[in-house]
Amino acid sequence: MLLDGLEPIIENRLPYKGTFPWDLANGLNEVLTVYPDWHARWGAIPDKRVVKSLSGKNPRPVGVGTTKVLNSRYNNHWLVVYAYRYNQHNQLLFKAYDNHGRYRTIVKASQTFGYVYIDQPIK
Repeated sequence: MLLDGLEPIIENRLPYKGTFPWDLANGLNEVLTVYPDWHARWGAIPDKRVVKSLSGKNPRPVGVGTTKVLNSRYNNHWLVVYAYRYNQHNQLLFKAYDNHGRYRTIVKASQTFGYVYIDQPIK
């Protein structure tokens, strides 16, 4: 019943199919209006942003998009990345929750495109 009520609001709202980083950022910013110091930001290439967000004093997860075009086994899907590492070939890997109950998923950064994160207020 909840899905039936939300479907007309969410589906076919935009003139294109799929969910892009700006869509997630805009949706998060609508929710964050009650917290005016917080803002969702987005970008295209997640490598540097994920490393920066997870390496700081207060690490924060980053939403990262996978894509079929880059041979991701998830095809076009969004993951919540909470850790990273480099393998023996110096390839950047992300550890993520996949929104299907798997919270130790490892994906290559090279198979991702697009990211969304919530910007920390400046104090």
